[in-house]
Amino acid sequence: MPVDNLPLWIGAAIVVFIVIGYVWSARRNHSSDASARDFKEKLGEGVGDPLAETPQEPSFKSEAEKDAESDDGIEVPSDEGLVFDDDEELSREPRFPGQPVQEELDFTASGSAVLLSQGRSAPDIDSGIEAVVNFVPREGNFDQDRIKALERRVNENRLRDLIRVDYQNAVTGRWSHKAKAVVSCSQIYMTMLLANRGRVLDELTASGFLQLADHVAIEINADAALPDIQMMLDAARQIAEVITHYDNALSVKIAAPEDFDQSAVRMAATACGFTYRGDHYERCIAGTKVPAMQLWPSKQLPNEMELTLDIPMTSAAANPLGDFFAVGNDLCCRLGAVMADSVGQPVGSPIAALICRQLSEMYGQMAASGVPAGSQRARRIFTRI
Repeated sequence: MPVDNLPLWIGAAIVVFIVIGYVWSARRNHSSDASARDFKEKLGEGVGDPLAETPQEPSFKSEAEKDAESDDGIEVPSDEGLVFDDDEELSREPRFPGQPVQEELDFTASGSAVLLSQGRSAPDIDSGIEAVVNFVPREGNFDQDRIKALERRVNENRLRDLIRVDYQNAVTGRWSHKAKAVVSCSQIYMTMLLANRGRVLDELTASGFLQLADHVAIEINADAALPDIQMMLDAARQIAEVITHYDNALSVKIAAPEDFDQSAVRMAATACGFTYRGDHYERCIAGTKVPAMQLWPSKQLPNEMELTLDIPMTSAAANPLGDFFAVGNDLCCRLGAVMADSVGQPVGSPIAALICRQLSEMYGQMAASGVPAGSQRARRIFTRI
């Protein structure tokens, strides 16, 4: 290598080394980019891919809603058909998938399907507290003429207010107290309550009931099994003893420092759900016509009233004691009064706890006697009508 050309050779060598370094660096970067792409593809595998498994996400939906979303092609109805019974009871008839869709109304179809939704599935009788007579037709069914003959006999009798009649529809098999709801009957029940707070069956009334049943059976051409009169009288006395034993009421005073203004009392009582009944106020159980509380003005002390809870008419499950004290406190706030016991002591926690324990014991005793407080049986025999 000539010495004169030494700088040229050094420059050429530097250029060669730079080119080699650039090529090596480019290959290394390409390898790194490929590795990075492979890593990113592995991280993103399944994301946005409809064939990949979707990870579980937090959800506030119920399992039923999730199942409904996962069922593809199955249509589940969300509502249920309501069937109204004669005594305003509701039963449910579920609609199932696969039912044919009615596209056109057929007005010539039979109305028996509509009749099925009317009435009760069982007769409304209670042989433990009622005298019961069952009329069965000797042949065929009871037609409209015989049903009207029975109605006429009952309405003309002096015991008409004490008697109930239940008809079984011969088409649907369902029961109703309304004769107009049936065209023909397969059987009929006639019943009479043996005793309540206001009366107890006596021999004259029992004899009149049996005579009426006998005349009805002849007129409508029916077989009827009549109860024994002595058994009716014995059962009536037993019911009267139960009524006397459990005829209790919880009572507290609503006392004010000054005489009550009766217009203010009426406004307060109305606001608390009471209805005026001539000489006192009544508050019925929600959704019923059964009076559970009464508010009585004092005849001796114009600054006092008496709030009572009719225990046999109330159900333990409905927390009647809590409702009673809530109503009492509301009245006191509206009238500027205090709630006190029979001797004038303010009703506090100790007295309330004692009342709660005694009330619970009474509920248990009534249930053990076959007359649970608040039941239909209890509400019937503890009426005064």
